[in-house]
Amino acid sequence: MHHCLYISEVLSMIMDITIAKGNEKTVAAFAVACTTFREPALNVLWRAQSTLGFLIKCMPSSLWEVVENRPDDGDLRLVRTIIWLTIARKLVTLLGFVS
Repeated sequence: MHHCLYISEVLSMIMDITIAKGNEKTVAAFAVACTTFREPALNVLWRAQSTLGFLIKCMPSSLWEVVENRPDDGDLRLVRTIIWLTIARKLVTLLGFVS
């Protein structure tokens, strides 16, 4: 691998440009291709999310369900009390990308 790809800022720029062109699958492929690419790729993928649906779907399927024809913005509903500290950590990371 070329030495410039070990610079996290360069990787982040490559990932940002790739996702801006609508190539989410390519960025996801970067994330699983190499440990050096994983963190910058996942950061860009999480930053590109417009809802928390994918974050909720990362939890075990026994904790959420899909609700059909809901009038509000979401189609997922949490069905069990869960460990909110874990979710709070992930939200803090996600919201850090938004601001």
